[in-house]
Amino acid sequence: MNKTVVVANDRYEFTTNDCIGEGAQATVFLGSDKRTGKRVAIKRIKHRIMVGQPPSNAFKVPEEEFKIIEPLDHPNVLRYLDHSRHVDGNKAYEYIITEYMEHKSLSTFIETNPTTYKDTSRLRKAFKQILKGLSYLHNNNIIHRDIKPANILVSSDYTLKIADFGMSKLDIQRSITTQVGSQLFNAPDHAYGTSKQTDLWSLGITMLCMCMSATYAGGHLTIYQDITSELRTIHQSRSVSQIPRFNTIPNEYLLVIDKCLSGKSSIEDILSSPPLGNYKCPGGGDHDFSGTNLEPIMDYSHKDGWGGIIHGHKCCGQCSGNFRCKGRCNNKCEHPRQVGTKILSNYCIKCTKLLK
Repeated sequence: MNKTVVVANDRYEFTTNDCIGEGAQATVFLGSDKRTGKRVAIKRIKHRIMVGQPPSNAFKVPEEEFKIIEPLDHPNVLRYLDHSRHVDGNKAYEYIITEYMEHKSLSTFIETNPTTYKDTSRLRKAFKQILKGLSYLHNNNIIHRDIKPANILVSSDYTLKIADFGMSKLDIQRSITTQVGSQLFNAPDHAYGTSKQTDLWSLGITMLCMCMSATYAGGHLTIYQDITSELRTIHQSRSVSQIPRFNTIPNEYLLVIDKCLSGKSSIEDILSSPPLGNYKCPGGGDHDFSGTNLEPIMDYSHKDGWGGIIHGHKCCGQCSGNFRCKGRCNNKCEHPRQVGTKILSNYCIKCTKLLK
């Protein structure tokens, strides 16, 4: 396939066969910074100039959008670099240049890497990143209004960044008068008086998609269908933790989602509460602690009277088999959640100390 080099402006360019994403209104290309050689993402929006229409009227992206995104600087918000506009005959082109995100959108990522968020430490980190990015936007009086997995991008080191500010507005009046965004992720009209809570609702549904990706084999369409089937209940209860369909998700993360949907919690409250909050380890270690570092120490009483102690077994809550005793008897011991065992204490695998 022949490639055509397109110059977005005097600094950024791309080739037409380096398409990395395409939508109804825009195409995204992998481009490069001619000064540094770094890769960038270049979104091209093509418009047709109608007969008798001034070329400037064909451009759909208002300058206000660029004014919103240009000063943003946060590790969990996509970095805007530049924009330009060109007219070629009866066609008008707009180019938006941003940093390049190797793993594309979160919706693509959870479909191609469905087991990633089975690891609750990764899930916890991801939740915190999106919340911090959204908090930064809100603190700068920006309402995104279209939070969803397709508008969150994943970098090479798996950092999540909020992107696509096409529907964003400055929160001048502290409320919204129009319902925009994607229907599945929209908050119910009657429940929220502020746009910040609308963003939080959308983020809660996005988090639910992330949690479900670990247990659903059908991809994001199956996830969306299952959430849609429960949407009326979710809207009425402003909660997902009591819906049986979602009972495979760890309860502590369902409660985080509940807070996002409640219309009452602030981002700061959610970030400071378990399991997302930072806590000093009871074992005295100087590290982040949320209870996920605890592992039981088990006391197994055997026929020969010897009490074997096993350090470092972490019960997942879904085990069904027995575990071989690390004591002298070499017998298989009952699972800690079954009869015949007793939890003596807890053990922090980072501090290597008993926690009382």
